[in-house]
Amino acid sequence: VKVGDKCVDLETLREYPYSDYIINSIRKDLGENNSEKYQEICCRIKEYIDELKEEYKKRTGKRLSLRKLKKHNDHEFNIIYHDICADLFAKNYFTPIKKWCNKNGLLSAGHLDKDNEPYGFQKSFHHPLRQLRLLDVPGVDVIWGQIMPGKDCGFFPRLASSAAEQSGSGLSLTESLSVYGTMTYEQMRYILGYQLVRGINVLNFMLLMYDDKGYYAVRQRPVFSNTLPGAEYLPEFNRYMASLQYLMRGGKPDTECALYLPMR
Repeated sequence: VKVGDKCVDLETLREYPYSDYIINSIRKDLGENNSEKYQEICCRIKEYIDELKEEYKKRTGKRLSLRKLKKHNDHEFNIIYHDICADLFAKNYFTPIKKWCNKNGLLSAGHLDKDNEPYGFQKSFHHPLRQLRLLDVPGVDVIWGQIMPGKDCGFFPRLASSAAEQSGSGLSLTESLSVYGTMTYEQMRYILGYQLVRGINVLNFMLLMYDDKGYYAVRQRPVFSNTLPGAEYLPEFNRYMASLQYLMRGGKPDTECALYLPMR
C-alpha cells in the first residue's frame, strides 16, 4: 500500500508474532470504511518494528528474530529486548509529550497501567522508572482496590515518588479511590495515607460528576458530592488532606539506601 510518499508491504508485519491481534483490533476499531487510516497505522507499526530491528543489530551485531518473543526462557534475549523497547518507548512516546507540554507552559503528568503488578507493568512498559522519569509529575493508579487495610499492598507508590526524586521534579501524584465503591472516611484516609508516607504528594480524588441528573450523572463510586454518605464532613476531610500534601511537599528527601529493581 502507498501511505503518503511511502510504500509499505503490510504482509511483512506478519513476522511480528502478535501482528494478527494488533491488525485485527485496528480494523475492528476503525471500521471497514476507513482503510486509509488503517494503512497509516500499519505503516507506523512497521516503522517501529524496523527501528527495533535496527537498534537490536546495533547493540548485539545480530539480526533480530521476532519469533523469539514467544519463547520466554531465553533470558539474555529478553533482557536486551526489553531494554531496547524501554528506550524506544521513552523516546517515541513520553519524550514528545513532555516536549510539547513544556513548550506550551504545561507539566506532563500521568501514570502507567498495572503499576502495582511488577509483571504487568514490565510487560506493558518494559521499564517503569525509565518512563516515569520523563513525566514532570509521575504517578500511580489506585482505583481498583489495590490498597486496603489488612492487605499486603507492597511498595509500588514508591515507583512514582522515586522517579520524581530521580528527575528532580519533586512532585508525584496518585489517581485514587474510583471503582472502590462507597467508602468510609477512615478507609479513604488509610488508602491516601499509605501513599503519602511513601512519597506521593499530589492527591487526585475520583470521581466528580458533571451533574446529578441524566447522562452527566453517570459515575463510579465514590462520588465526591452531596450524595456521598457523610458529605457534611467532606470539607474537613479535604482540609486534612490538603495539609498533608503541603507538608509532604515542604521537605527534602534524605535517602540513605536504595532498592535495586531489576526489570528481568
